[in-house]
Amino acid sequence: MKKLDRSLIALLIIYSFMHGVLIFLHDEKQVFWYVYTGLLLFSSIGYIFYERNIESKRLFQSIGTGLIAAFIIVVIYTVLLQLHQTITFNGLLREMIKMGVYFKWQLIITLIVAIPLHELFMRALLQDKLMQYIHPIAASVITSLMCAALFSYAVPFNVVMMIFIVQLILSVSYVYTKRLITPIIGEICAIVILIMIYGR
Repeated sequence: MKKLDRSLIALLIIYSFMHGVLIFLHDEKQVFWYVYTGLLLFSSIGYIFYERNIESKRLFQSIGTGLIAAFIIVVIYTVLLQLHQTITFNGLLREMIKMGVYFKWQLIITLIVAIPLHELFMRALLQDKLMQYIHPIAASVITSLMCAALFSYAVPFNVVMMIFIVQLILSVSYVYTKRLITPIIGEICAIVILIMIYGR
């Protein structure tokens, strides 16, 4: 097996630190959003390991792939909603309120700050490094599980599974384009579309 380089080890240490903080504060769910956003800011130090893929797809193709990913997320959520009424949109909003997202400005910060930082760390850094050692699909599944695991301290299991599915779609879209803009657009557009459809 290929020897692990220092950058991957450093990224795994940062990820483990994030888990350690969330475990320590697992009884303080009402501050989860603040803690998680702070951890994402902390994790941005991993940017020093970021290496842009020169052979990535064209920009418009990357944006288009992100929009397709958003559409797939919305469709899958709509189907799952028919099968499991426990993941209603209002229910998800209630979970966000429990985590500390009380105001619209917090949701805006999540869209323009937290999501790009999340995708930078999980996709362009961690997933990218894992793909150097294992098959891209395996790396996508592992990264998606790691993403979902961070939320396991604050939300029910069914929501964690929904997060895993969303992250898997975003991971696969990133494998296709190798551009960070793809999962960022996919996640932000999916949230906006879901708010427009179900947030009335």
